[in-house]
Amino acid sequence: MRKMRKRWIAMGCIAAVCALNFAVGPLRGRTSLADSTTTTITCSESSPVVRRFIQKVAILFEEGTGVQVKYYKSREDVIEQVLDGDVDWACMMRHLTDVEKLKKLKESQVGWDAYAVIVNPNNPCGDLSVENLAKIFTGEIVEWKLVGGPEKKRITVFAPSRRSLAYKTLEEAVLFDGTPSRRIKWTASEDRMINSVARNRTAIGIVPVADIKDNADVKVLSIDGQNPSIECVARKKYPLVQPIVCVTGPDSSKETTDFLKFCLTPTAQDIMAEYYMPFVLPKN
Repeated sequence: MRKMRKRWIAMGCIAAVCALNFAVGPLRGRTSLADSTTTTITCSESSPVVRRFIQKVAILFEEGTGVQVKYYKSREDVIEQVLDGDVDWACMMRHLTDVEKLKKLKESQVGWDAYAVIVNPNNPCGDLSVENLAKIFTGEIVEWKLVGGPEKKRITVFAPSRRSLAYKTLEEAVLFDGTPSRRIKWTASEDRMINSVARNRTAIGIVPVADIKDNADVKVLSIDGQNPSIECVARKKYPLVQPIVCVTGPDSSKETTDFLKFCLTPTAQDIMAEYYMPFVLPKN
């Protein structure tokens, strides 16, 4: 029996300002997939959660197709890599712009990255409107009693770095053109923010939902009555989200197309749910 010959896809993952980016495809100067020559997959050290998702999905994909996935580091502009033909596809946490679509780039969404507004478990506040959340982060509302929180307590606002994807999400969905309050305590890491909110009854912050799963040290607020659940996010009812989008050029390979289709299968979407939010709701 003839031994099945393995073929390879190369994929790149980089962290850019306010976004995580990933790319897949043959690197410049290497031979094509049709030559069955090993290429590599790039993966940024600053995006371990997405890397774990891609690794798990790639293992299953290889088992079924013989297409193997390997990793290397890259800090290049992955959209430019797709346009130049250096890679087969790119994945990033934003939709294509109208200008990018005019360049014949195509996108396929495979998941959601959602962010939770957190408070101390002893805070009686359970829900905030988008309007009041914006007023808290711009400093128009400074006392908890105005939004159902503890009496005679000023709000201590923790916010992620202004260069982070979490802040970009808050800015796009809530703040719009509002200027952030001077009283904000800027926090460099999600762990530090979670610990600060857990210790402070007057605190509020915003962190990735993936970082607080099963964490009883903080309480998650609903926004306009919507929780950051799989159902609310998938149905676009919860505002603090970013799409996880795969981007291809006009001449993507069959292997790349097959891999991206596999990312939307129930098996791959179950893996997505371990780290982020699936794009395709599970069937009951």
